[in-house]
Amino acid sequence: RVSYGIWEQLGQVVGPSQTPQPDIQYYTEGAEPRAYFRKSGKFSLVLASVDTSISTPDTANRLDIAFTGEAAQTPDAVAYQMKDYVQNFYLPWCGPNGVTNVHGYNRVVYENIYPFIDFHVYSGRSGQKIAFVVRPGGNPEDLQLLLNGQNQLSLDFWGNLKILLANKWIVLPQAVAYQVDGNNNVEMLNWTADYVPNNNTGVVGFTFDAYDSNRPLVLLIGAVAIDPPAFTPGVCYSTYFGGNGYDLITANTIDMGGNHYVTGNTYSSFTNFPGTVGNNIFMGYPSLFACRMDNMDHVVWKDFFGGSGAGQIAWGIDVRNGSDPKVYMGGWTACTNFYCLNGNPGNDYFDASGSGYNNGFIVRLDHDLGILEHATYFGNETVLIQDITIDPLGRLIVVGQTTGILPLHQVPLPAGAEQWGFGGDEDGFIAMFDLSDRVLWSTPFGGTFLDRATTVRARGNKIVVVGSSSSTTFPQALNGGGNQNSSTPAGFSDIMIIEFNQNGDEQWGTLFGGNDIEDPGYHGLDID
Repeated sequence: RVSYGIWEQLGQVVGPSQTPQPDIQYYTEGAEPRAYFRKSGKFSLVLASVDTSISTPDTANRLDIAFTGEAAQTPDAVAYQMKDYVQNFYLPWCGPNGVTNVHGYNRVVYENIYPFIDFHVYSGRSGQKIAFVVRPGGNPEDLQLLLNGQNQLSLDFWGNLKILLANKWIVLPQAVAYQVDGNNNVEMLNWTADYVPNNNTGVVGFTFDAYDSNRPLVLLIGAVAIDPPAFTPGVCYSTYFGGNGYDLITANTIDMGGNHYVTGNTYSSFTNFPGTVGNNIFMGYPSLFACRMDNMDHVVWKDFFGGSGAGQIAWGIDVRNGSDPKVYMGGWTACTNFYCLNGNPGNDYFDASGSGYNNGFIVRLDHDLGILEHATYFGNETVLIQDITIDPLGRLIVVGQTTGILPLHQVPLPAGAEQWGFGGDEDGFIAMFDLSDRVLWSTPFGGTFLDRATTVRARGNKIVVVGSSSSTTFPQALNGGGNQNSSTPAGFSDIMIIEFNQNGDEQWGTLFGGNDIEDPGYHGLDID
């Protein structure tokens, strides 16, 4: 899991009622159960039970592990293999300046938990791993784990070490014991775990077959790598993506460098959501998010943004390539406290009023670090942005639906740019911006009933918009020299297609469908 990381705790981790946790040195992200590395040789695994209501507390089921017995030591954890990026936390309990420059690591070790025995936690190809390493001179019989909080422990038929915690099984798969000989060959050893329960605590000891005491002995708990690797034809990579709540990806794009971007909304907490460095601009319920992954699918940054107290969703994301690349998102929000930022005062389009029930929004982020550069409402009183794109000239285009109120152009209109009137009910709309993010032109389109634009793409000299229409006529139908041209729907709702040139001059338009309901959905369009 490429998002796995072990992060130092500098005050961003708190307990109930936001109580500080100075006992915690490090913690993991990107794997379940989450691990917390505590001082004096203590270690905890946590499974969270998270509901969808912000008013009720979530439940964290915690298993504490300590090293016990006459030979047990109490070392603090030591981190190794520092990552080349950091996290910043701007949370209510992190103070006015936040907790910044939090370093991540690939491995944490408790050294000499017993004489010549070390305890490692790290990430392998298949996820989180735990290993006990008995170095020459160590005695594996010293190794005894004191467990506190579990209900049951067992070793199943497949070799999975299973811990029952508050009616949830923590499964540590394929626990294996092995040594490596002088020719680098792995020699597997049989082993057993002995468990002595005592109410909610218990002691686990380990017994191994005969082994070479002159070589390290490893007990590895976690999925082992497959050799040779297993490949699924046609699938090169797949993963779950989200945190401890409900998460929804609504749009994605890839830039010229192969970086992958996703956006949507989430009920997960910022600290639990996958990602490494970025900004918690505003914590809503749900929050809007954006995330960049590099061309090897490693998370580069994550951002939470938006408002709070109402629904909101980001429907589109795209990248302006070039020497100073920018990431744009657009969508709609019912929040009246959407976090707005005027990136270029007096020049770009900016509206911080947000007085309508549903408002469009536009957000621009820095490509490298995900820093918020510009955020604004777009339109008022039911103006919903439902997709965005960047045209070949680097200009932002947004589409959606409106009750007729659209921002006026701020610069001279391009020659031939359409300026249609509002048809009625709700219309689709399109708006184009110039390279300074000022409104270049905008127009509604549609008939007397419900019309909406859900997708826009721009390639070459074409801008194509797709949506749906339930109007009895489509006034913008135009024969562009092709075969399909219809202004009258064949059924209750038809697909709507409009093509513009780069100046916003319509080249072609039609309805398309049969005798019932057609809906193109979202982002169901591309141009070769």
